Amino acid sequence: MHSFHFAAKRALQACLLLAVYSVGWAAQPSLAPRNPAFERFIGTAWVSSLGVEENEPWFGLIPPPLDLSHNKSAHVRLNGASILGLPPSYDLRNVSPPKLTPVRSQGNCGSCWAFACYGSLESCLLPNELFDFSENHLKNTHGFDIACCDGGNHWMTTAYLARWSGPVVEADDPYNPSSCTSPSNVPVVKHIQRVDFLPDRSGPLDNDIIKTAVINYGAVYTSFYWNSSYYNSSTSAYYYNKTSNEANHAVCIVGWDDNYSKHNFSTTPPGNGAFIIKNSWGAGFGQGGYCYISYYDTLIGRQNAVFPTAESVTNFDQIYQYDTLGWTSSLGYGTDTAWFANVFTASSNADLAAVSFYVASLQSSYELRVYLDPNAGPIRTNGGPVFSQTGTIANAGYQTVLLNSPIRISAGQRFSVVVKLTTPNYKYPVPLEQPISNYSGGATASPGQSYISSDGISWTDLTSVYSNSNVCIKAFALSRGGISVEPTTDLVICMPMGDTAPSSETVYRLTNTHVTSIQWKAETNSPWISLSITGGTLGPGESTDVTVFINSQASDLPPGHYAASVAFTNLTNGNGNTSRGVTLDVFTPYVIRQARFSWIDTSAHNELTISDDGVSQGIDIPFEFRLYERLYDKLFVGANGLIGFLNVNLSAYANTDIPNNDF
Repeated sequence: MHSFHFAAKRALQACLLLAVYSVGWAAQPSLAPRNPAFERFIGTAWVSSLGVEENEPWFGLIPPPLDLSHNKSAHVRLNGASILGLPPSYDLRNVSPPKLTPVRSQGNCGSCWAFACYGSLESCLLPNELFDFSENHLKNTHGFDIACCDGGNHWMTTAYLARWSGPVVEADDPYNPSSCTSPSNVPVVKHIQRVDFLPDRSGPLDNDIIKTAVINYGAVYTSFYWNSSYYNSSTSAYYYNKTSNEANHAVCIVGWDDNYSKHNFSTTPPGNGAFIIKNSWGAGFGQGGYCYISYYDTLIGRQNAVFPTAESVTNFDQIYQYDTLGWTSSLGYGTDTAWFANVFTASSNADLAAVSFYVASLQSSYELRVYLDPNAGPIRTNGGPVFSQTGTIANAGYQTVLLNSPIRISAGQRFSVVVKLTTPNYKYPVPLEQPISNYSGGATASPGQSYISSDGISWTDLTSVYSNSNVCIKAFALSRGGISVEPTTDLVICMPMGDTAPSSETVYRLTNTHVTSIQWKAETNSPWISLSITGGTLGPGESTDVTVFINSQASDLPPGHYAASVAFTNLTNGNGNTSRGVTLDVFTPYVIRQARFSWIDTSAHNELTISDDGVSQGIDIPFEFRLYERLYDKLFVGANGLIGFLNVNLSAYANTDIPNNDF
């Protein structure tokens, strides 16, 4: 008995010790190491890398805060042409219809990154859409700690575009390298929902990913190190063969030539082949603003990106976000899988339609959940998520996931977007916006906004671990659509009693403004009204016509004024429910015909006593008289000889045009 209690006590102590040990060793979050080049850069004066040395042009590239080199040699899935069978040479300058906008000049300003980013975006939109986007607005309003001409990168551009601050067109904010001021309230002309961060090259002949992107999309943003001593101006060829410097300049790759002679370079590389790049130093540089860079250049083909598409500004009506400075850090729990979430409050009735976040690895798998009215951090303990979806994202970068079905949210309602993300070969799957001195110091966050978890069960408010930090999740909503009915006017009809074929009618057009199909019905509250169609189903954007007319039952109505209505009802979500009035005036028939004039003896008639310029009281007439769609049953007599159906302007002693607004 005693030994049993002793054994039980020891077992209980062991269990308690194990429990304490398990809690103490629960997975703890850690931040991804920063890009070493970025660390070195923010520790120096910004101007040191802008290329303001004597006889050198201006550059402006800032290394991104994170290192995504784990994606090297990975297979990228790009839409369009197969990655196999690439031609030995290709040049967007020779493509018809055109796929390049004109060469431009950054001047004495470290804004190469802005020109390279927009060089890619403008190229990718061609030939269907021709735009000249404002680099000035981008460099001046990017929102980071960096002055307008002190540099940037494609991560900063992505943050600016993803939060819908741009792009704006050049005409609204023309480029000025000497100004850091841009006009306010300039209209944004496109919404950017996707930016692909392409892998760095793993070697001089690892070029298929870049080549395929150029063919399928257009110009590709890239970086390299520029020093004029490595440039052969006679052949417009550049080759840097060292590793002692960081990339300092951003340009666009617009083509290649596998057989471009190695002897065209100042220093002979190991083999032939070169990329064709579009620079931002004006048409006076190289071959009209273009030059060749050897495949064997040690820094070309890093920090690659492509801006493959841009959507209409009507794609979504609302954006919910906290990460206005975008992806500046990453977090993980020691594995390539983690959970993260944002809680938002709906600003209006709408349908949640899409979610976006940043992805660090190719072929990353996700599970997406949406909760309404979360009561335990980002989740709801009773009822669970109202929506879930899984999938795989092919490319790294900023990516948007369209929801398979919209989620209805109401004004003032809290909702959460929860993401489980697996980033192969990268143990920091959670993208963060964090304040970094001299870079993203303006980042702010509040408790109750962002949450992180290692298992999707136990959640931690991110600000309790890292102050002023948010996870990078945006949510997009469409204003809740329904039915619209045009025109907005009512139907007004006058008819003589007994008319068997009234001809008045109105055609109302019903349009579905919702993102999914809706069912509708139309009905009237009066038997003398008929409808050509009384219900059906409308797909997104579809329309149908409903003709409202007076039927034969109106012929049995006695003289009088009748009011009714037609109700149009959205049976799916009730949005757009409306009605139109129908007014029917039935009058006693009368005939107007010629009659022989004869004098009438007025001695037996009643005399009207009217003051000077006065008007009599209304005098009943034995029938209703129709004039301009109005019925009258009285006459008024003016002392100056005017007779009318209304006591208006009858005291005048001057001629009055008829009809007029008072009749």
